[in-house]
Amino acid sequence: MKKKALFICSRVPYPAYSGAQIRMMNNLRIIAERFEVDLLCYGAGKLSEEAMQGISRYANKVQYFKVGYLGFLLNLMIGFLLNTKPFQVNLYTFPRIVRWVRENQADYDLIFCMHIRTAEYVRGLESKKIAIDFVDSISLNYENLKGVVKGPLALLYRMEQLRVQRYELACTRSFGIKIITSERDRMSLVNAGANDITVIPHFLTDIDKSSFNSSMTNHFSHVDSPFILFIGKMNYEPNVSAAVFFCNRIFKRLRCSFPNVRFLIVGNHPSKTVRALSRIPGVEVTGFVPSIDPFLQACELLVAPMVSGSGVQTKVLEAFRMGKCVVATSQGAIGLNWLTGREIKVADSENDLITAISHLLSEEGKFEREEMGRSAREYFTRYYSYGIVRDAMLNCFYFIEN
Repeated sequence: MKKKALFICSRVPYPAYSGAQIRMMNNLRIIAERFEVDLLCYGAGKLSEEAMQGISRYANKVQYFKVGYLGFLLNLMIGFLLNTKPFQVNLYTFPRIVRWVRENQADYDLIFCMHIRTAEYVRGLESKKIAIDFVDSISLNYENLKGVVKGPLALLYRMEQLRVQRYELACTRSFGIKIITSERDRMSLVNAGANDITVIPHFLTDIDKSSFNSSMTNHFSHVDSPFILFIGKMNYEPNVSAAVFFCNRIFKRLRCSFPNVRFLIVGNHPSKTVRALSRIPGVEVTGFVPSIDPFLQACELLVAPMVSGSGVQTKVLEAFRMGKCVVATSQGAIGLNWLTGREIKVADSENDLITAISHLLSEEGKFEREEMGRSAREYFTRYYSYGIVRDAMLNCFYFIEN
């Protein structure tokens, strides 16, 4: 008979359009192999039938709390005025959900929290039955934003960084099981005084060839033109900064040598700043698309010109999964262990990025582009397949199961 687990996340995990939601659904899928799982999540709207169906593939029951925008605002005010917890932890912590968890926690052998935003629901409970997926080191993310974000927002980010750093360390002492996506993020917490954190990388569902039949014409006005691709949730600051940097500093110069090449920005919720980039000749912003696979299949290469952020970039793994060539900054390639140098081209200066991309777009660079794609695909199947990640994660729960 399976033991019982409660899986807590601060947003509805399905449909899984963002990297965070992909991670939630993947963790849920793995835990459901060994545990009977109930999922707790919350949001400002009604839980859709589509979300319920997707979650129910792995969760026995769904406990959904509808919380109004006023509740989020009140939580944020409490964070400013009454405590020193991270603003994002205050924002996502609701007293009635705390009460529900405390009243029902005895029914579960494992309580699994996604992100520090859900940690308050279980802190103080028996440590050996509570687990947390930090996903990334959020304090490292804020550290990487220094120099990128300026003005009053920079001061707010600095304040949040200090709060998050203290809170992450406190969580490593409260939770019996701690996991994170990359060695670099793990070491960021270890250097702050944490210990016993296990690296569990992302995995992605392998290629769905049926999605290749999806048309791009509703989103892309020049289907036959060669294009460079960037994917991600486009109101997330590291993605916004990367897109702005690439458009203004790299792509405009590339067009001088490759006047027909286009730059396609694909992803949900493009911010006003991102939408404005479509005014640059050759740049198109799609917004939501039902599947990114057709775009990955058709692109010449994917770029990850990150100037901030933390953790492993899901966009890079998505391209590797499809056997596509990737050009990235060091920040965009961070967290990828065991690289041989054949899977990805890393360049940081503007000139080096332009030189690398220009070569790969040229007729002379076509063979190298294809070879990089094959190496990337091999790397993906060796280190980021479902079986590899599943075994590593379930090993963390061995003593609970037994």
